[in-house]
Amino acid sequence: MYSKHLRPFSEVEIAMLHAIAAGLSGALHSLRAAAERQRIEEQLSRHANYDSLTGLANRFTLESGLQKLAADSKDSSRKVAVFSVDLDRFRDVNDTLGHDQGDRMLAEVARRLESAAGSGGVAARLGADEFVVVLPQLESATAAESAAGAMLAALSRRLEQGPDGLAPSASIGISLYPDDSVEVAAALRHANLAMHDAKAAGGNTFRFYGPEMNARATARFAMEAELRRALEHKELMMHYQPQVSLVNGVITGAEALMRWYHPTRGIVGPKEFIRLAEECGLLLPFGIWAIDNVCAQIAAWLREGLPVPTISVNLSPSQFNQPDLLVTVRQSLERYRLEPRQLALEITESAVMRDTEAAGERLRELHALGVRLILDQFGTGQSSFSYLKRFPISHLKIDRSFVRDITTVPDDAAICNAVIALAHNLHATVVAQGVETEEQVSYLRRRNCDEIQGQFFSRALPPQGFAQLLSSHRKLPLGEVDETPHTILLLDDEANIVRALGRALRSDGYKILAAVSAEEAFRLLAVNEVQVVVSDQRMPDMSGTEFLSRVKDLYPDTIRIILSGYADLESVIDAINRGAIYRFFTKPWDDGQLRACVREAFRQHRIGLAVA
Repeated sequence: MYSKHLRPFSEVEIAMLHAIAAGLSGALHSLRAAAERQRIEEQLSRHANYDSLTGLANRFTLESGLQKLAADSKDSSRKVAVFSVDLDRFRDVNDTLGHDQGDRMLAEVARRLESAAGSGGVAARLGADEFVVVLPQLESATAAESAAGAMLAALSRRLEQGPDGLAPSASIGISLYPDDSVEVAAALRHANLAMHDAKAAGGNTFRFYGPEMNARATARFAMEAELRRALEHKELMMHYQPQVSLVNGVITGAEALMRWYHPTRGIVGPKEFIRLAEECGLLLPFGIWAIDNVCAQIAAWLREGLPVPTISVNLSPSQFNQPDLLVTVRQSLERYRLEPRQLALEITESAVMRDTEAAGERLRELHALGVRLILDQFGTGQSSFSYLKRFPISHLKIDRSFVRDITTVPDDAAICNAVIALAHNLHATVVAQGVETEEQVSYLRRRNCDEIQGQFFSRALPPQGFAQLLSSHRKLPLGEVDETPHTILLLDDEANIVRALGRALRSDGYKILAAVSAEEAFRLLAVNEVQVVVSDQRMPDMSGTEFLSRVKDLYPDTIRIILSGYADLESVIDAINRGAIYRFFTKPWDDGQLRACVREAFRQHRIGLAVA
């Protein structure tokens, strides 16, 4: 404010200026207070409507946005797809790499899902590792399927910030509105049910909602409630499956396997409840109970004077990573006054390889305590010899998935043979799991496997049944491994051809084994030491060249001969060039030439063994 005349302000003017200043001050204060209120309100609104870690919408914002998108879709006769996205094994990331790395993964997953939602959709985080994506205006379920596939592909890319190779994977459930329900709110619930179905399928996949999922979910929630009461009601019990030596047949150990004695459903196996126990946080208390229960049982058997072998208890990955594991084991041993060597702990290969440095330290502590350490499910993970030789492992267990077809599938046989050799190089005992047939026993014995476990000797027994087994001193009957020097296997799907071949060769004094199918021939090979194999080419279940190629991989020392018509000549020549076949004869054959060829085959077998 200026005046043309240079003179002091009058009292009236000064009073007026004070009044103007006071007004301006009040106005500025009110303006600033309003701005601060707006900022605080925006922060509160942001906090109330969006996730603080990822910036995505929260449940409240998602539900209100879903209502609007559903209304828009009704007007256009199109569909709204709701995708429930849950990260696979996210707990392992937090447990092994820390919560900071877990938060970084969540933030990156949120960014990728927000990109998948686009400008017209909604991406939200409901909590922990659970996300939802809503895509409006879709024409069909096929479009939703394509979107889910794109999300899985986007999520599976390696993280920019994190250890090499760390990449998220997710289970996705899909619900379509209005196809699956006329209620918008039900779409979220249905998508969540479908997500659990995808997770049960192994994860890293997606599933669409189906009405039958409601019944399964109801049954699952009921089982979860019952499972939570199982410990309190003393419904859990350990069964014991023996391990036996392939050298002398005696029982060398046993694996303790948890069973749930359900009041109405009877005995429930671990496949039906262990995954559920893990999902609802019961696996750790179950694991602690198992160690204590097994130690109590060993002590009871010892008081009865039974010859108790070492008993092993399975550790889940989460229990193996618990910092108080050593204390838990030591306290149980001391409580029942057991020698540590009477207890063994089974750790899966995948659990050990997650963090080899931490795992090595934990294994060395347990080894120093005196308990035996067994590496379970060997062959299914990513172990390397350089890591394994650092671990104080006393036993390696070959996973049952490789043992099942060991006498018929060359790849499985090769893996078993490699594990046996590796275990012996580590000065460890090798145990084959899931052994159910005489052929498997014979094959494993001839390959110098140390011990077996499976239904062939005994199923898992309750404590009283296992005590009876111990007191009986029962052994695995082990006959002499057949070392007949001249044994020939004849295979043809026509029995009269097999008989004719047998008549032609019988006078030469061979032990002749006859089969009319490849399956039967593999069984005979598993339990007999065969030097020469003669097979027909044209058979319904498997060609002769395919059969002999597998025999070459499973029993490389054998000499293999094929009977073939000229029409099959090309495939036979190819098999000869690959080394699968030693000689071939055309039908009908000359008995004299066949006998001479077989004699030469046995001679070649002896030469090969001498060279080896």
